[in-house]
Amino acid sequence: MLFIVGACFAARQFGTPESGPIFKPVAGVGTFALFYVVAQAAERFTEVLLGLLDPARAIPGLGMRAAKEARDEALVSARNALVGDEPAAEGTDPAKDAATKQAVVDAKTTERKALTFGLTAMFGMVLCGWLEADFLTTLGVTFAENLGKTQFVVKCLEMAVTGAVVGGGSAGLHDLITRISKANAQADAGASLKPSA
Repeated sequence: MLFIVGACFAARQFGTPESGPIFKPVAGVGTFALFYVVAQAAERFTEVLLGLLDPARAIPGLGMRAAKEARDEALVSARNALVGDEPAAEGTDPAKDAATKQAVVDAKTTERKALTFGLTAMFGMVLCGWLEADFLTTLGVTFAENLGKTQFVVKCLEMAVTGAVVGGGSAGLHDLITRISKANAQADAGASLKPSA
């Protein structure tokens, strides 16, 4: 849901020069540097926001601290019951309780990954939309100019791809940029080795 909201908002911002600056890489700075910086910024915004919102357990992926504390307490109880320091209450199974609490932490971890991706992608798309920068155009992909009403759909697609790239995080983006740079360097080296006609 966050991904869709981010893509639509960014697409709406994109193509409206009066709404913000327009991205044009400067000499000496890699073309993909903006996307890396945006990914870093989006990750930091997401970390802060998730830290502030963590007590709100009603949202999937939040309430991680409380879930870990409950799991840790259940593990201590299971350990104490096992070694005889603190007998288990009648009709309870501390080990099973600890396993159940661990399953809650595992589920929240999975939910947290999806929430983190959605927020990071949303922040990244909004920033890139405001800067009028999209990953497909940076790679050289172009669409027809006169698409009429479908232009918004194209902008949504461009922002969705940008959001997926940025939402994957700065480490993944760095790897992608490195691969693209190596492929370009190999293509340039191969072109310079071909004899001219």
